[in-house]
Amino acid sequence: MGPLLAILSSCIAAVFLAWDNTDLVPARRLVSFKDRFSFLKKNLLFHLGFGLLFLIPVANILFLSFAPVGATIYHLEKKGIEED
Repeated sequence: MGPLLAILSSCIAAVFLAWDNTDLVPARRLVSFKDRFSFLKKNLLFHLGFGLLFLIPVANILFLSFAPVGATIYHLEKKGIEED
């Protein structure tokens, strides 16, 4: 059971580390928590992939410094897609 829990907890940590960075733009625009959480659920695989980089020791310091920039670009692209 231990290896399964280690993988599962790493995935959960990756998702929430990514969400912590991608949630900056909607939070700044005062989007409700319900809408922000539904965005997380709809884009769960994106957040998992985005957050996996944060689990690499030492390199995560570099990735965490550029994460808000990447998240802002992601939200701008998503908003552009929704407006078209």
